[in-house]
Amino acid sequence: TSLGIGGVFTLCENTVLDLGGLDSFVPIKIETENTVVQCGVGGTRNNNCTITGGTTQFEINGGPSGIEFRGLTMSGSSVAAVNAAGLKSARATFTDCAFTDHKGLAAIFNYDGTIATGKAVSRNVEDDLSPPVDRSMNIEVEYCHFENNNVDYAPLTNLGGSVEVSDSRFLDNSGESGGIGVWFGGGASIVNSCFTGNVGTRSGSAFLAIDASLTLDEENFGDGNTGANQDQCEDLFLAGGCQAEGFCEGLCIAFKAPNCSAADAPTPSPSAAPSLTPTLNPPDCYTEWTDLSTAIELRSQTFIKICKNTTLDVGDGSPITIKRGITLQCGESGSLDSDCEITGGITQFIIEAPADEVKINGITMSNASLVSVLASGRSTSGKLSFRSCEWKQNFGKAAVLVYNEEGREMLSVATDIGSLQSEDSMTVDFQFCSFKENSVSFAVVALVGGDAEFVLSAFSNNDDTKAGVISATSKASVLVRDSCFVENSGQLSGVIFSDEGAAVSLEKNFAYNNVATSSQDDNPCQGWFQEDDSICLELQVCNGECEEVSDVDDCLVEGFDYEIPEAPSISPSPTAEMQPAVTTAVEDDELEEQPFTSSAAFMVIMGTLGVIVLGGMAAFYFCRRQSEGMELKDIEYEGHHDDNHGNHDEDDDDDDGGPASESKGLIGSLKGRFGRRKKDSNDPEVGNNQNRDDDLEDEASYPEEDSISEGEESNHFPDMPDMA
Repeated sequence: TSLGIGGVFTLCENTVLDLGGLDSFVPIKIETENTVVQCGVGGTRNNNCTITGGTTQFEINGGPSGIEFRGLTMSGSSVAAVNAAGLKSARATFTDCAFTDHKGLAAIFNYDGTIATGKAVSRNVEDDLSPPVDRSMNIEVEYCHFENNNVDYAPLTNLGGSVEVSDSRFLDNSGESGGIGVWFGGGASIVNSCFTGNVGTRSGSAFLAIDASLTLDEENFGDGNTGANQDQCEDLFLAGGCQAEGFCEGLCIAFKAPNCSAADAPTPSPSAAPSLTPTLNPPDCYTEWTDLSTAIELRSQTFIKICKNTTLDVGDGSPITIKRGITLQCGESGSLDSDCEITGGITQFIIEAPADEVKINGITMSNASLVSVLASGRSTSGKLSFRSCEWKQNFGKAAVLVYNEEGREMLSVATDIGSLQSEDSMTVDFQFCSFKENSVSFAVVALVGGDAEFVLSAFSNNDDTKAGVISATSKASVLVRDSCFVENSGQLSGVIFSDEGAAVSLEKNFAYNNVATSSQDDNPCQGWFQEDDSICLELQVCNGECEEVSDVDDCLVEGFDYEIPEAPSISPSPTAEMQPAVTTAVEDDELEEQPFTSSAAFMVIMGTLGVIVLGGMAAFYFCRRQSEGMELKDIEYEGHHDDNHGNHDEDDDDDDGGPASESKGLIGSLKGRFGRRKKDSNDPEVGNNQNRDDDLEDEASYPEEDSISEGEESNHFPDMPDMA
């Protein structure tokens, strides 16, 4: 039988499906995503649905995700209750289920390989089985009960896949490990679970082979367990090597919780359960974290609202896991103005491989200590979209981490995001979102594979990051357009970091005052750093190229407030033209073109030209007057000339009218005029009592040469300007 169409399959309450000793019974096969098998309305153990007997009761094949078993009791199989034989992309969740009295290989057997139809030859996995072809699938167990199972390997056996166990109990079981066994490079996370009275040939509670990994061990309790190992390990044994059955070297770790604190499965409230009568309709909106969690995880609604003006404090609560397509928003409008905030907690949301799009609108997420949102789906999952959301004051590893965990290291406080690899992560879109004042250790949004798009989103005042506000590694693809980056700081980049295989596209973005703080580089990259083949994230030894992020002059995000300091103003000074030039940054509209004719340079040039022109006119005037006086036979000049230059010849040849005498007459006349004017100017009887204006009027009348007297002639020449 195959549940090939997917959907929800509900067993009637108080039902027992007895397969008896039907060894030929073919298990129910699940090969389609989002297949749910549950007991009654709400899917709880209290509804009393039991499947008993048979060889294997359920089998998972292929790569489906979103497989769920809820509220079922499975007992008495001869091989396994569930043969989880899916590929590494497959994922199944067991919630509030019970596994009792199984006698085969395991109660849940996670192995992508070929197994025998009967019991194993020995209680030694390495001798009986080969490693999986690739990796086995992913199993999550929560609020489950394993009791009185006498199996060959472990009640929960994981061969090469991953298991996450929380709030579950293991009582009076036996096998190679009395509770959980992990081999062939598988991984395990065990949280808030209890192990009592279990017996194992290698460990009483949990056994991890030499190549297996433990990603989380928190708040677990153990009592009365027995192990046959070297140290008779009762609780958690990390093997270093096994030489023979029942004997392994390794490390025994005692569980630390003083008592069992495994929680019971949440009971569906009437408001969250599917409606049976009109009085049981779910509320219009939610104000409590636990009620919101129940509504989402029980699939009672696909459109869910948080009441406006509500703060949901996660506190010590668990994150909400979203495995199907829903819309979660704040109030009626789904905007930040409706004031819905989710604060605190280790992680607030985990998005696991939904088949349809998940939409989250108008919610503020703050103060998460690991990541606010873990988008752990794969590339074939539905898209995750955030619209008008805000992340602020988160202080863990990232505000948002996009990373497909399936078959890989699971996120924990010890995880180094820079070392993660996953090329098939999901697609995430951010529109009109804000990221501010986050102090995270790696990046505000860390993309390990997958695709992401940021549109009209703003990053401001985020600091202490290692790889900028956006990191793209493991062949991630990122588009950022119409977005803003203001006053962010990071070690390797001020804004964006991408490794060699990632692809980043930037369109119409604005950036201002972002800072890279790496001390390894004299010129750190303030924008987008594109790493070449180097070990930048491991040792911060970086080779690559730096590109500017900003290609527009202002932020295009409506309502995003930021300030750019104005340039200092310079007061005018009376001696400004004598000061050195000062360059200041001013706005374009302040740069008004001034006419040259009103500038100081123009005035200086015109003044200089005026002096030159006046000097030239004076020289021309002197020369003209001298030329007129050359024809006068000035005896006084000759005498004066002889007195001052005793070496001149007094022959009458100077007056013969030839070229030489004409030249002498011109030069001599000029010298005589200047010399005599100097003499006259010192003579109190000459020129001091003359009216200069009258003299100038006489000059303008150009009198005949014969009528010019000696005194008048001297007054034709104005005083020379002082040229000192």
